[in-house]
Amino acid sequence: MAGSSHAMSLDSIPVYPSDSGIRLDDSASLTDDWPSDVPVYPGLKMLYSANMKGSIAIQATSNDTQSKVAGFYKVHTAVAGWAEETTIAEKQMVLQSFVKNKRKLSIVITEHEGGALVALTFING
Repeated sequence: MAGSSHAMSLDSIPVYPSDSGIRLDDSASLTDDWPSDVPVYPGLKMLYSANMKGSIAIQATSNDTQSKVAGFYKVHTAVAGWAEETTIAEKQMVLQSFVKNKRKLSIVITEHEGGALVALTFING
């Protein structure tokens, strides 16, 4: 549209009610609904958590390398009975996906400030 501005207005920034299950700051924590058979890397510093209909997402950082975090998930998901569907390992990113009883787990691990940024998404199939 001619003459329209693409600047973001404050009205377009999402606001989440305190009871929405979404946390976007250092008050984020692992939701009580996180499945007990989905391993969580020790020492993660939570940045974001969201508990939505049928899925849970978390984002966190670790001081450890992405390869160490990815190795943890490769081993500990198998021990917990998860079947590996996909692993894509690039220099700066690892993508892993697992399935168990129609449930899915997606993990993306990227390099981040000398450590790793870890995004986990659990989908209850």
